[in-house]
Amino acid sequence: MTKPRMAAVTVLSLIAYLALAIAGAGGAARFFSYPALIAVTLITIALGFAALFSEELGKKEGKVKEKVVEITRTVLVRKRPT
Repeated sequence: MTKPRMAAVTVLSLIAYLALAIAGAGGAARFFSYPALIAVTLITIALGFAALFSEELGKKEGKVKEKVVEITRTVLVRKRPT
């Protein structure tokens, strides 16, 4: 996914997520009257922003997943009754 597209998806998903949480709490005034929810909102936004810079991790993770799949196949093939 390209950087601008990933940024747009991240921002839109954060807006949707927080809008649902605010609607579920009964409105913005009620939602933000709880200090814990303010903190969770700020942390969510910060993590969403940080996710935009973590694309390289996904490439490394893909290599690790390939290795895990390879090991799992090897174990399953050896344990199969013949």
